[in-house]
Amino acid sequence: FFTLASDAIFSQDGTIDKFVGDAVMAFFGAPIDQPDHPARAAAAALKVRDAVAEWNRERVAQGEFPLEVRIALNTGETIVGEIGSERRVEYTVVGNAVNVAARMEEFVAMPGDIVVGPATYEAIKDGHQLAQLGFFALKGVSNQVPLYKLLSALESPEMEAASRKQSAR
Repeated sequence: FFTLASDAIFSQDGTIDKFVGDAVMAFFGAPIDQPDHPARAAAAALKVRDAVAEWNRERVAQGEFPLEVRIALNTGETIVGEIGSERRVEYTVVGNAVNVAARMEEFVAMPGDIVVGPATYEAIKDGHQLAQLGFFALKGVSNQVPLYKLLSALESPEMEAASRKQSAR
């Protein structure tokens, strides 16, 4: 799983912060600025979901249990850099946006879900199919938060035109 997730994250120029138990924490937009970082995160999440689905088909064919994955994407201000003490420093990301993403994954996302926070939703809604999940009370957030489920990427008009040309041949 870590290899599948890492490949998907790196394919979108994301940064893996750490592996925590069976989870992967990653971020986009640093150390190099990426104005489209929410779309990159969404693309990586969809790639993880697809790769795990393919892997699960192989696992089930071999008599193994499928792996269930939950993903959360949240956009917001964070502190990114070398954080720590004189004796131990690591390049990491901290902030409320990170904490909210962790709570979205733990308390809202169901197996197979990619749950998206409101700022991420606003940034990717024109290029993706999403469904509103409702409003949720999350620890550390004073108001209820509207959350969404990322279903798929929409094809761009250029991709649709190329697809029509290919099928016409």
